[in-house]
Amino acid sequence: MDCNAPTDASGVYLIYGIKNGFEELVYIGISGKLLFNGVIQHRVSGLGGLRDRLINGKHRYSSTGKKVTRYIFWKETMAKEGFDQLKIDWYATHRSNIYDSPAEIEERLVNKYKPRWNRK
Repeated sequence: MDCNAPTDASGVYLIYGIKNGFEELVYIGISGKLLFNGVIQHRVSGLGGLRDRLINGKHRYSSTGKKVTRYIFWKETMAKEGFDQLKIDWYATHRSNIYDSPAEIEERLVNKYKPRWNRK
């Protein structure tokens, strides 16, 4: 999997399923956690940051509760739903001089767009 997401930043990512040239927003996720003291805790395991979340993160199957690596979940779900490919857009929301909470942005986007792979 080729990924250009940063290893030193937290943020939001949007997953689009593409079928016959049509894009559908199917999932919104985050990397990083804003702590009570206002400091962001970037993902530091594996590759780090957004990149590690996209490549090595886990996704839970809603029907079984089983957690699998995201790239496996996405590959299986793509085949099941007949998507030709996935497009992933990522946005660093907490890096250098940017201080937006990934969780707050994710909540707003999920509530507005209601992607079907999100468990809400």
